[in-house]
Amino acid sequence: DRPGRLVEVNVVEGTRVRAGDVVARIDHEEQDAAVGRSRADLEVARRGAERAAATTARAAADEGRLRGSVESAAAQLEEAQAQLDFAREAEIRYEELLRQGIVQVERRDEAVRDRRAAEARATSANALLAGARSTLEVAQADIEVARRTQAEFEARAQSSESELTQALASLEKTFVRAPFDGVVVSKEAEVGEVVSP
Repeated sequence: DRPGRLVEVNVVEGTRVRAGDVVARIDHEEQDAAVGRSRADLEVARRGAERAAATTARAAADEGRLRGSVESAAAQLEEAQAQLDFAREAEIRYEELLRQGIVQVERRDEAVRDRRAAEARATSANALLAGARSTLEVAQADIEVARRTQAEFEARAQSSESELTQALASLEKTFVRAPFDGVVVSKEAEVGEVVSP
C-alpha cells in the first residue's frame, strides 16, 4: 500500500457513522485504469477462448466428415483393385486363348483396354485416398492448434481474472471506511493532503 492524495472527506467531527461507511476517498485513477485494463484483458481472453472452442468444434465436425471420406476412398480403391486384378487375369486368359487360336485378336485387345482402364481407375482411387488422408491429417492438426489456442486463452482468462481481483482489491483500498459504528471525534486530514495507509 502506497501513500495517496485525499480527494474526498465525507465526515466532520461529530458525524455518526456505521461500520463500512466511506468516510474518505483517496485518489484512485491509477486503480481505475488497472481495473479497466484487467476487465478488457479478461474480455479479450474469454472471447478468444470462445472463438477457439468454436473452431475446435467445427474442425472436429470436419474430422468426422473427412474420416468418412477416407473410408469411402479406401472402399473405392479396394473395388478398383479388385477390378484391376480381374482385368489382368482376363487379359492373361485371352492372351492364352489367342495363342491357341480360340479367340480373335480383337477380343484380346479389348481385354488389354479393360486392364488399362482398370489400372487408371485404381491409380485414380489411390490418389483420391491419399488426398483424403492428407486432408484428414490437416484437419487433425487444425484441431490440435485450436485446442492449444483455446487452452492458451483460457489460461489468459484465469490470469486476467486474478489481475482483476487484485486491481479491485487495490481500488477498494482507496475507500477509507469506518471500522465500526460510532461518532467521528477527530478529523486529522483535509482534501488534497497525501495520506499513508
